[in-house]
Amino acid sequence: MNLLLLAAQVESSTQPEGIATTFGVDWPHLLAQVASFCIVCFILYRFAYRPVLKMLEVRRQQIAHGLANAEQIKAELARTEAQRRESDGTGRMSRQTN
Repeated sequence: MNLLLLAAQVESSTQPEGIATTFGVDWPHLLAQVASFCIVCFILYRFAYRPVLKMLEVRRQQIAHGLANAEQIKAELARTEAQRRESDGTGRMSRQTN
């Protein structure tokens, strides 16, 4: 007898509706939870995620600007060092001739 009930239950649960009821899916509540989740995702994206992305982009631009300044300073330092060596060389030459 129990075997017949089990076989009938297995046959009814092979359909998607039967499987959903077997696992206790309540469609109105599931749809309400999906809608709530979508609303929360939208609010978080709008008021949390976008400002964070904006702040990261500003920071990325500041870093790029700082690196560009560092390269300019390096080039200026190299040019100044070359001028100093050149002037030291000409100064030594004039001292050696005197």
